[in-house]
Amino acid sequence: GIKGQSLPDHYEIDSSKAKKDLGITFIPLKKTMEDLIVQLADLQTMLEQS
Repeated sequence: GIKGQSLPDHYEIDSSKAKKDLGITFIPLKKTMEDLIVQLADLQTMLEQS
């Protein structure tokens, strides 16, 4: 950056290069959150049983 330059209100991230060059596919946020909820429920069950 440039010293003294103000930061933008928001940032945009472009993953097209990672997708094209590395063949990366990203998991949708909804699926990620669903998986997290299942894992937390499993952890809670495990902790309650111990």
